[in-house]
Amino acid sequence: MATELTTILYTAHQNKLAEILNKGLVAIVVNKFSSFQGLIKRVDFVNHCVLNHNSPNRTFAELIKQIMGFKELLPNVKAMVFDVDGVLSTSTIALFPNCEKVRIINTKDGYGLYLAATKGILLAIISGGLSEAIHDQYTRLGFTDIYTGVSEKTVKLDEFINKHKLERSEVLYMGDDIPDYEVMTSVGIPVCPSDASPEIKAVSVYVSKKKGGYGCVRDVVEQVLKAQGHWMNGEKAFNW
Repeated sequence: MATELTTILYTAHQNKLAEILNKGLVAIVVNKFSSFQGLIKRVDFVNHCVLNHNSPNRTFAELIKQIMGFKELLPNVKAMVFDVDGVLSTSTIALFPNCEKVRIINTKDGYGLYLAATKGILLAIISGGLSEAIHDQYTRLGFTDIYTGVSEKTVKLDEFINKHKLERSEVLYMGDDIPDYEVMTSVGIPVCPSDASPEIKAVSVYVSKKKGGYGCVRDVVEQVLKAQGHWMNGEKAFNW
């Protein structure tokens, strides 16, 4: 039954018949699969269909958006992972004569991340950059895992997922450029800032209206917290 339904949706996708299969019909197929498996969520089914059959990554994002929509994915989020340069900070770095690098970050991002951590959402960084300041700042905000100086981001993502026993459908990743591409196409909820590269926008299920370092992180974090009933709710929401 599961294999048959997987084939139905995958075949439709491969033959570019998604336009013929209306949204309702595809949703019915997904729901039947969910009932058959019990606790399996629809996003898991879509991930299985698309990622396990070497299908084009762009269609993965398009199919997710067509069937579920970004906001429908948010109650499922248990972890949020971020790149630094161009996401948590701006795309520009100030270089001082002693070769020290200074990044600019957004304080409103900080509040949203702190609140998410207090609500039990796992927070992580996977970045190619190196900076003690990154560790200090984001450890204080409640990040559980900070990977810097990373050349292969998929390796660290796998480590993070296995460490916390997560499903890929439960992970939101925000990146902005080509080094984030493989990571973003392997999680359930890939998102990006408004000034991300075109290739990254193509594989994202949501593109923020905010630029990297200018509130894009707060944008997605706030939407997750609202979807899970945590925004402006509880004592910790007003204490920082």
